[in-house]
Amino acid sequence: MTHILSIISKERCENMVDYIKRLKVYIRWFQDLEINYSLEQEKLKNSLEMTQQKSIEIELLLKIKEDELNSIIVEMRRNCSSLQEKFIKEEAEKSVVVAANDSSSINYIKDPYEAPSCHEDTSHLLEGWIIKHFTSLWLNAVGLGRV
Repeated sequence: MTHILSIISKERCENMVDYIKRLKVYIRWFQDLEINYSLEQEKLKNSLEMTQQKSIEIELLLKIKEDELNSIIVEMRRNCSSLQEKFIKEEAEKSVVVAANDSSSINYIKDPYEAPSCHEDTSHLLEGWIIKHFTSLWLNAVGLGRV
């Protein structure tokens, strides 16, 4: 009986040794897996930090560009207002010239021997037309349209 107990005990001991060996293998496998996960986590953390830094830089650049565009828009609006004032002034001058020409035409009809007095400066009219149309084209090109 002692012999049987010794065999059973020896068999149990071998089973326990085998079980311990398998546990060591599993533990090593899980430790390797944990190390790999830690390395992957560190890579992802570094990638996230780099992405956040790039995002901050891009936001800063966008803010700078937005400020530049806002200042350009303000300047363009000032220019537009100035051009509109000039245009209104020239239109008023043009209407005065047209009114003067109408009165000259009436004088011409009254006195057929007198040559009509056309003192209208055509270059002035052409300049007004160019400013009007190119201002309109320019405003449409920059997306302001009619103000």
